[in-house]
Amino acid sequence: MGGAWRPGGTAAWAAYFLLGMVAVVAFVCCPRLVGVVVFALIMGSGVVAAIAGVRRHRPARTAGWWLMIAALAVSMLANTMFAVGYEVYGQAVFGSVVDAVYFVMYGLLIAGLAVVVPRRSWAWTAAELVDAGVVTAGVAAIWWTVVVQPYLHQPGASSGMVGIWMAYAVCDLLILTGLARLIFTTGSRRPASALLTASIFALLTGDVVYFARVGLDGYISVSNLDNVLWLTWAVVFGTASLHPSVAGLGRVRRATRGVRPGRLLAFAGIAFLCPLAVVTGVRFVHRYAASTAWYDTLVPTLLGAIISTLLVVRLGMLARVAQRRAALLDRQAIELTKALRDQETLQRQLTHRALHDPLTGLPNRALLLERLERALARRRETGSPALLLVGLDGFADLNDTLGHEAGDRVLIELSTRLLGLLTESDSLARVGADEFALVLEDPAGTDPALRAAQIMAAGRVPYLQNDREVVVTASIGYRVMDAPLTAAEALRDAGAALRTAKADGRNRIAAFDVELRSSRLDTARLVDDLRRALTDAEFRVHYQPVVDSRTGEVRSLEALLRWTRPDGTSVPPDEFIPAAEDSGLIIPIGAWVLRHATEQATEWHQRFGLSLSVNVSGHQLSDPQFAETIFEALSASGLPPTALILEITETALVAVTGSTATDVHSCLQRLRDHGIRIAIDDFGTGYASLSYLRHLPVDILKIDRSFVRSDGGNAPGPQDHAFIRAILHLSETLRLSTIAEGVETPQQAALLQHMNCHLAQGFLFHRPMTQEAVEHLLAATTSGPEGSAPHGTHLTAA
Repeated sequence: MGGAWRPGGTAAWAAYFLLGMVAVVAFVCCPRLVGVVVFALIMGSGVVAAIAGVRRHRPARTAGWWLMIAALAVSMLANTMFAVGYEVYGQAVFGSVVDAVYFVMYGLLIAGLAVVVPRRSWAWTAAELVDAGVVTAGVAAIWWTVVVQPYLHQPGASSGMVGIWMAYAVCDLLILTGLARLIFTTGSRRPASALLTASIFALLTGDVVYFARVGLDGYISVSNLDNVLWLTWAVVFGTASLHPSVAGLGRVRRATRGVRPGRLLAFAGIAFLCPLAVVTGVRFVHRYAASTAWYDTLVPTLLGAIISTLLVVRLGMLARVAQRRAALLDRQAIELTKALRDQETLQRQLTHRALHDPLTGLPNRALLLERLERALARRRETGSPALLLVGLDGFADLNDTLGHEAGDRVLIELSTRLLGLLTESDSLARVGADEFALVLEDPAGTDPALRAAQIMAAGRVPYLQNDREVVVTASIGYRVMDAPLTAAEALRDAGAALRTAKADGRNRIAAFDVELRSSRLDTARLVDDLRRALTDAEFRVHYQPVVDSRTGEVRSLEALLRWTRPDGTSVPPDEFIPAAEDSGLIIPIGAWVLRHATEQATEWHQRFGLSLSVNVSGHQLSDPQFAETIFEALSASGLPPTALILEITETALVAVTGSTATDVHSCLQRLRDHGIRIAIDDFGTGYASLSYLRHLPVDILKIDRSFVRSDGGNAPGPQDHAFIRAILHLSETLRLSTIAEGVETPQQAALLQHMNCHLAQGFLFHRPMTQEAVEHLLAATTSGPEGSAPHGTHLTAA
């Protein structure tokens, strides 16, 4: 893998380098003919090592490496031909086929260095070429002075020999250009890059030494220094190919459009080489040559002009890069400024959203609490502020009947009306789905009760929705903050007053007082006790019989929940049932009663044929799992569905409205389809009794005790008498069974019998009793299934 330096790889390149340099030293010590063979072997080892390294590490731009390997192989061939020719003819032959082979070697090496350079954008390539050109032109000035100029002043130098000499010089300069470009592109920090650079410099140094001596001596010869440098090229090149870091050599390491300060200083130093070359060349001519030629000063001058031009071009590139960077920084500064403005705007929007209601635009609960805190902090200077909490009555029904869009329009219209009632010191907020809060910081100017009445009057004005008028009432609770308290406590107290107003009926106003808080705390403690009672099994189920008033025979049993605290104190149902309703605990408590009562009633049904009646609250009806809870209780106890009657108060049915009413009706129909009977308890006290009977799956009507007892308590009054007859007639028409509740005197029982209402329940017959008392009663009054109530008699429980 590229760049992974494994121990085995490190040993290979290091071992080859050491053996190769030992072989180079051995070459220097060998006789001439043996040296020719050793020279060829060392060059060949470089070729073999390079092939092995490229095949093993697979560097990027592999084609360039194969071209350089081919150049090394051709160099081995050319040097062998040169050495053999020198031994055969006694001197080197200039302008022969050997020079052609050398030029092939140079061409392959130049091409290899060009291909190894990674491809990048045109701008980067131009910068690399200019940088390489500066280096090449500076070195060319030295090359001219040291190598070329002495040869040109030799007597008898032909134009052909000069041309070949210049071709060699150009090839070396092109190799130098390619190497400089590679370094500027990939950097020289990788070991393989440093080794490759060292090998190429060894080759170029060997050429400089060779050509300089030829130019100065006037004849072609080879020294050990030349050969050692060329052999070093082969060995170090092979080492570079074997090094594991060669895998990443063809990858771009950094951008080259910019120039580091060190490179600029180097370029400035190179620019001084041309004047130095001119002075050095003139002194050489005056000392060794007979006369000065035109090219002695012209060529260094041209090279100096080329370097200057390239430096100007490079500075222009840097200026364009600087301009582009400046423009980029300007754009980034503009974008940053815009982003900061957008961020500030977004922050303001988010802050507004976090503190305001998205529908009405009014402040929300968080901002209301902040304003309440400020109002409370100024209480000593401005007087006691007041907080009004406005809750819409039946808003959920409005959403269910007309849709949420209509409900939203009502809320927006109401918020507009309320804003019209504000003074400069007032604050209005929306704190719930159908609740608004009004802070009166100057209650001395407006009495809170009077302001509440104004709000109620404004809210009662009809709203036009879909070409129909909608009237929405409001209940209001308020708290005058005349004592030290926090904003959260003020909101809590106003909420308690609002709940009191709603509990007293719609369209009411309630003020907070200390007793109200105490009541709420008592209710909270009662709810905690209810949770504990359910966990610790403090509840008990009592049963009150329903009898035939003519014979006193028990027809069914009603399950009634009783609660006795651990200290023996009994809690009346009318005290803890409302708390269970409000807290939602009625659902698990009702499920417990259902399981416990059905389990006990199974035996009574099997022995005496009795049915069980269980009361159901409105919260239980609204529970989606209500039907499943009943089916699970019946399945666990074994009580047949036909032996179970569910009693639902008429007020609970009236409270279920909108889409929930549809679900409740479907649930009751499903239960009735399974054989479970439905009874309406406290019939006649609701708001729409007759309309409910048209739609509900009902089997039994239980006449409320208020119709059975007159004000004196002995018998129904004339109006009650008429109501009872109407209910009995309605039941007969709809083929429903009827049971009278609250029968406590013989006169009441006699009157009901006279009206043919024979099923009754009340203290005249039996009070609620324990499980053990029921068993004693049934054993004493019933002889078994054969003596139980006749088939078809509807049995229920109050």
